[in-house]
Amino acid sequence: MAKQSIRTCPVCKKKDKIDVMVQYEKLPNRYLHPECKEMEIEKFKINQIEKEKKDIFWETLAEIVNLKFVDIPPRIYTLAQNLRSGNPVFNKRKTDKRYRDGFEWDVMTRTVIDSKKKIRTAIETKDFQSIDSALYYVMKIIVNRIPLVHQKMEREKKALEVQKAREASITQEDIENIIRYQYDEEDEKPRKKRKKLGNDISKWL
Repeated sequence: MAKQSIRTCPVCKKKDKIDVMVQYEKLPNRYLHPECKEMEIEKFKINQIEKEKKDIFWETLAEIVNLKFVDIPPRIYTLAQNLRSGNPVFNKRKTDKRYRDGFEWDVMTRTVIDSKKKIRTAIETKDFQSIDSALYYVMKIIVNRIPLVHQKMEREKKALEVQKAREASITQEDIENIIRYQYDEEDEKPRKKRKKLGNDISKWL
């Protein structure tokens, strides 16, 4: 009887028989456990979303400062990545507690958009000696404003959740009660004069 091939799963690092493992196109010539493959697929999706959000940030910044994506100096990429990761941005030994968890790329993009006027005014009025120094100053604007923008976005998120919860709390019974309030269901025909709801509907919202 031929000996079954053994492979090491690149995810969990455990060895197993090849006939209980599967292949994944993102990892050519490698064999994974089925559950490990699902983990890798999910990881790939998360990384793709992260990359898309990151690209949107850089595209937005480049557009506002009137630069091409490729013209942004490497040092500025490092500053932004530090802000994303919660690392010190401007050569500080310690990170302010407001920044320790880092900020999502979409929060950073929103900060750029909300700071558009201030950024463009700085670019147009200050005597910068290089693109690097101009964008370094722009990053300072972003870093200073991002905690407030983050708080604003959190408030908007909670307000939206409350609104959705209120909408979801309206049941079929509530709808029937509203209709019953407008029409006299004991009669076959609606009343000639409908009762006005006024602000009474608020008890269902």
